[in-house]
Amino acid sequence: MEVGGRVCAVGGVARRDGRRIAFADLDDVARRHPVVVGRAARRFLHAVEPGRYGMIFAEADPAEPGAVRWLTSLGFQPVADRRGVYRWQG
Repeated sequence: MEVGGRVCAVGGVARRDGRRIAFADLDDVARRHPVVVGRAARRFLHAVEPGRYGMIFAEADPAEPGAVRWLTSLGFQPVADRRGVYRWQG
């Protein structure tokens, strides 16, 4: 995400240990645009074809008070045996 020509948020999915891991990093400018960021995240998740590649995992950063709320709003579900880890199946 760019605001005024400045990158203020990045996100994506990377492969690690055979799993697809979602990540996002937002600065204070991006945080002032939660609707835009949420819409972009939803469009991205639906574009990565989870049915074809399997689940996507994310870890809620304990230092981010809204991380769990944001992940669940995107459709991620908690992984029962892994505290702070969420999965998305599309």
